[in-house]
Amino acid sequence: MKDDQHREIASDRGVDPAARAAFPEQPHTLSSAPPSGEDREDYDLARKTHRIHIITALLILAYTTITAVQAFLLWATYRETRRAFVASEEPYVSLGNRNGRVAEFRRSADGSIAIVIYFFNAGRTPALNFVTNLWSSLPGITHEHERHIERFRDPNGGVIQNMPGPVMAGEASHRAYLPPRWTPKPEDFKAIQTGKQFSIGGTFEYCDQFGNYRCEGFWARYRPPPINDFVQFAAPPCWLPPSTPPVAKVIGQKVQMIAIPRCERISK
Repeated sequence: MKDDQHREIASDRGVDPAARAAFPEQPHTLSSAPPSGEDREDYDLARKTHRIHIITALLILAYTTITAVQAFLLWATYRETRRAFVASEEPYVSLGNRNGRVAEFRRSADGSIAIVIYFFNAGRTPALNFVTNLWSSLPGITHEHERHIERFRDPNGGVIQNMPGPVMAGEASHRAYLPPRWTPKPEDFKAIQTGKQFSIGGTFEYCDQFGNYRCEGFWARYRPPPINDFVQFAAPPCWLPPSTPPVAKVIGQKVQMIAIPRCERISK
């Protein structure tokens, strides 16, 4: 205790009396007095403002979320409605005419034979650029290069369309003739009518106004009398070779064309 008192006395002796008068000691106590009325009002106003800001931010977040969900639902509804509309309006071409007849033999006045093959568009809108590749089961015939719908563009923006075909209106039929090299001769026709197996096959492809492309294959076997009709027995897929862009000459210079979608979108 005496050491502590000596330290305090020495400390007091080392302090300048003028500095002690200028900076009097302050008691180290916390004020427990309540805030004044103005400070209390400012505090309550700040709390209320903070709450309003939080509530406003939450409302904006909720509104943004609801708007985004509504926009997504509207887009999904529009997409499904458009898909249903396209499905109901697009063309649908199949083998056979309105009565279901696939093909038939026709004999001309000179005795030659022809085979006509029927197609029917059950859709409401036309099938555009209808192209067929037809053959038969006759042996020894060489397949020629198949025709397919193709479109190319040059770097300057011009568009070239290969193999444009006829337009098949909605709910309309179309007739195509088997190429002569695949058609039986009169003597072969007699053997076919007495039971010799004979089939026809091929592919058919077309576009629609929505820019969609379709290609299908088929095989149909002839049934001799008393049936005397062709019956479809297979629908193989339509194999498409990759498009080979041609080289065109523009103002004396060779320009490599660029392959673009086979069908042009007409209706939006």
